[in-house]
Amino acid sequence: QGRMAYFYEGPPPRALAGRTAAVILTYRLSQLVPPSQIMRRYVQHKRAWARRGVQVSGLQIDFDSPTGRLDEYAKWLAKLRHVIGADGGLSITGLGDWLVSAPRTALKRLEQNINFIAFMIYHKGKPLKPLAPYIKRLQNLSLPYRLGLLDTQKYDTSIAAARKGAGYLGDIVFLTETRSK
Repeated sequence: QGRMAYFYEGPPPRALAGRTAAVILTYRLSQLVPPSQIMRRYVQHKRAWARRGVQVSGLQIDFDSPTGRLDEYAKWLAKLRHVIGADGGLSITGLGDWLVSAPRTALKRLEQNINFIAFMIYHKGKPLKPLAPYIKRLQNLSLPYRLGLLDTQKYDTSIAAARKGAGYLGDIVFLTETRSK
C-alpha cells in the first residue's frame, strides 16, 4: 500500500437539473492505498455535492485486481468497509475475468464487505467476446451485481439472460464516443 496521487476526472460538483436519485462517486485506483486516504477524499466530495443539492449514496472502487489476488483485495475492502461503516454504500467494479476464472469462494469474500459488484461486460471500449461464458456465470450468481455495459450493448439480446440472475440489480451504461468519418 502506497501514497495516493489524486487526479480529478469527471464533472465537478454541480446541481443536476431534473435528477432526484442519489449518485455514487467512483474512485479509480491503480494501487491499494490506505482506506483512510480514500475516506477523507470521499467525505470532502460528498459534502461538495451536498452543497449543490445532490445526495451521494455511496462510494464505488474501480480497481483492476488480478484474479489471483482477489483475497488481498477482499482484505483491503474489509478495512475500507470498517472505515466507512456498515451503513455506508460501498460497491466495486468487477472484471469479466473474475466471472470466468475466479473461484466462487473469492467472489464470496468480496461480497462480504460490499453492496454490489458492477461487472464490466466490456474491455478497452469493446464488448467481451465470446460473451456466452460470462453470461452463463452471471445467470448462476447469487451475489448482488449490476451489469456494466457500453451504450452499444444495452439492447444486445444475448445479455438478457444475465438480467435474470438471482443477484441482478440493474445496468450501469457507459457512454461511448462516436465520431463521424
